Amino acid sequence: MTIAERSQCQLIDVARTLGPRLRERASAHDLEGRFVADNYRDLKEQKVMSAAVPAELGGGGATHAQVCELLRELGQSCGSTALALSMHTHLVAAAVWRYRHGLPAEALLRKVAASELVLVSTGAGDWVDSVGCAERVTGGYHVTATKRFASGCPAGDLALTSVPFEDAECG
Repeated sequence: MTIAERSQCQLIDVARTLGPRLRERASAHDLEGRFVADNYRDLKEQKVMSAAVPAELGGGGATHAQVCELLRELGQSCGSTALALSMHTHLVAAAVWRYRHGLPAEALLRKVAASELVLVSTGAGDWVDSVGCAERVTGGYHVTATKRFASGCPAGDLALTSVPFEDAECG
């Protein structure tokens, strides 16, 4: 069995092990309109938040396909957990892509792996047509924007968003 196949088996085993517990809680989460924070604690204990972080950065090294299969398996037990986790894994996948293409992302991925950080998404619209504005100030930027939602917020550690910046010199 290859390393990739072993990793896939381990992820599916995690999902199947947690499945009964997630399934047991799913109705209460739905009926009470409650975020799946208890399920997130279980996922963090199993290092699911860092599953897709490259192994050389301290993560699980799971492929995109493997994470998709994990989400599919978790969704059979608790759709809300799988949906919220997919928002986190989307951000991790984008950071992995950046890392693999020589763009800044290594520090973020190392932090996710070291602490099982939960990344909060402000929505796909930010990746297509970001809203708001950024103004350069001493030490960084001042951002003014309204974001319509933030997936995973109740359990989130770090919000990732985008905003347009019009540079007077570069456009």
